[in-house]
Amino acid sequence: ESIRARDRRILRFARSGRSRTVGRVILIVDDHPDTCRPLVTLLRMEGLEAECIDDPRAAIAAIEARKPDLLVLDQQMPGLSGVELLRAIRAIPGLAAIPTMFYSGTEAGQAEARRLGALDWVVKGETDWAELHRRILAAHRAGAVAARDGD
Repeated sequence: ESIRARDRRILRFARSGRSRTVGRVILIVDDHPDTCRPLVTLLRMEGLEAECIDDPRAAIAAIEARKPDLLVLDQQMPGLSGVELLRAIRAIPGLAAIPTMFYSGTEAGQAEARRLGALDWVVKGETDWAELHRRILAAHRAGAVAARDGD
């Protein structure tokens, strides 16, 4: 499927009247702009603040600066896998509790990610945009509840 066709599907979904949520920061770490851009577009059209980081080695600095409400990580990235990035994040005080989920083209690493506290693992190409959107919001809500209960 072409990127433009997928973008048109995202726009149709985003304009379908789903409720809007404001003031939530979601950082997506994915080295593929053709995956990240449409996802950022979808989330922004739903009233969410979303950003894409395409270099996993630069992600920690961005995460420290933004303190996102949710991280969405790809697993297969050059230089640092999503699980390796999550392991590094979990070792940093102040970042360790950030809710995290994966949106990846593989299931490799899923067990380790879950052990490190990943809330969900969605395989690219096996889930439509509406389901992905629902699961991102569910991960965000689960993380917000955990943070509130931990205070």
